[in-house]
This record gives sequence, structure tokens and C-alpha cells, in this order.
Amino acid sequence: MTGPEGTGSELWAGSKSDTRMGWALGGGVEYAFTANLSAKVEYLYYNLGTATHVIAPEEEFLCGIGKRRIEGSIVRAGVNYRFSTD
Repeated sequence: MTGPEGTGSELWAGSKSDTRMGWALGGGVEYAFTANLSAKVEYLYYNLGTATHVIAPEEEFLCGIGKRRIEGSIVRAGVNYRFSTD
């Protein structure tokens, strides 16, 4: 597949689906404003290792191997309402 007309650039597209094992570390806090209403903030860091990709376009002299780390951070915030305080 080629890029925009006249640019001479090549575009590569692909997808892969698999199951990876890794580790995660996180924490959070929750504060109660009233008996029924609270707010929370959570943080999670995950690391699923390194993935290796073979880059092989039509022109053989551009072949190569790419590696990337699969990791990320997730921050969540929320408000909770408790319908019963029993």
C-alpha cells in the first residue's frame, strides 16, 4: 500500500491478537463525603513485557525488526452513591 499520491512513502498496516502475561501495581483512595456519597481516585501501572515485530515491506532493503515495550498507566476517578446505609 502506498502513501498519499506523489509522496513516495509506504504505509504498513497489520494487526495481531494474543494473550500476554505481565504484572500490575496500583493503589487508590476513597473519601466519604456523607454516609451515602463518596469519591475515589485509583492508579494502575501495567507491564506486559516486550513485543517483537518483523517489518517486511515489498522492498527487501527496508526489512527490519522492531521491538516495543507494552506498558501503560491508567487513572480512574469516580463518585459512588450507596442506596442503603444499613
